[in-house]
Amino acid sequence: LRWVPGHEGVHGNEQADRAAKEAAEGPHRTSPRESLPRYLRKGPLPLSISAMKQAHRTQVQARWARLWPTSPRYHRLQAIESATINKSFLKLTANCSKRLTSLRTRHIPLNKHLHRLTKVNSPHCPHCPLIDETILHFLFDCPQYQRERHILACALGRKSTSLPYLLTDSEAIPHLARFVNATRRLKPTLGEILPPSS
Repeated sequence: LRWVPGHEGVHGNEQADRAAKEAAEGPHRTSPRESLPRYLRKGPLPLSISAMKQAHRTQVQARWARLWPTSPRYHRLQAIESATINKSFLKLTANCSKRLTSLRTRHIPLNKHLHRLTKVNSPHCPHCPLIDETILHFLFDCPQYQRERHILACALGRKSTSLPYLLTDSEAIPHLARFVNATRRLKPTLGEILPPSS
């Protein structure tokens, strides 16, 4: 390493700094093209790929933030999680099955959703006549899964009755996966929902 003094108090450095500022002020301060290095005479330097990627990512995120509230799914997910999807949740679910996302978006193969898609004849729960098999019914009400629900409650306490907590908190997601697997209601089961480390 070699020590180099700063611009302040050094006459040559201050002159170089002043010249650089003048050159940056506008096209009328630009050096004559013939005095520039050969690689600059054809035009400006090529753009930085990393800078272009970062600018593109920023534009896409801004556009998504503007358009997302107009989506019909926005209000559904607001009931689960008021904030946008956080990075810790994405990291946790990176190796998970699509079933977890399906629970969040309500596109899960329970009879209420399947009936809307005309895949089954009735929206009712197979164990509870005249009651629609919704996610809320499946997770919190159906007596068929009382034992599995008790295990979930022992693991998570009172929070086990909160849908936003179950579907967004990193502590709850592995227990939710075990609950769904234990009920054997969704086929294929959510065995692959847990990351390998869990």
